[in-house]
Amino acid sequence: MAAIFQGKCSACGYQSPAISDSYLAVIVDDPLSIAESTVHPENNRILILAHPNERHILEENGYTLDSALHSGRLLGVNKFFCTSCGLIVEQRRLSSGGAIGCLAPLLIGAVAGIAIGYDKASIGVGFLGGLATMLGTILITNSLFGLYLRLRYPDRIREFETPRVCSHCGSCDVAREGLAHCPNCQRVSMRITMVGKS
Repeated sequence: MAAIFQGKCSACGYQSPAISDSYLAVIVDDPLSIAESTVHPENNRILILAHPNERHILEENGYTLDSALHSGRLLGVNKFFCTSCGLIVEQRRLSSGGAIGCLAPLLIGAVAGIAIGYDKASIGVGFLGGLATMLGTILITNSLFGLYLRLRYPDRIREFETPRVCSHCGSCDVAREGLAHCPNCQRVSMRITMVGKS
């Protein structure tokens, strides 16, 4: 569930657009009509997976979540406000989350937890050992899969990934909450707060 953030200026009354903190998108081979509501406004080869219809949008375009992820087409997009100019900053990266799902790490963690608990004669130690093993498995597999994507698809990374830097003023000072310069009156009076969830 994504959080929704909005900036409101106490000096001039300006209200920024409300933004979702993150969303998923898929890279397609052929450019799409920019008139479609799910096409990214800056790149017509990026199809936004609007919540809660992610799976439906993927299926309409011949993908599943797994096929898009494993073919290096799934983008994780994070949105921020630039605190220097108040405009919206978007960071895109190839997604490597969920590379092996959750069932395998859960089973590995359960087996490790039982073995550790039996060896130490403690249910609590077994539970903590199993939890640590499960989380470690997820971390290691996602990291290795992320490295694989970076080595396998360098052209997609160059074309579609964006840094966490404001494209308007070049500032690296971005945030989702707090004070920022108002893009309307230029004062440091725009307070960014969470206004909902989607």
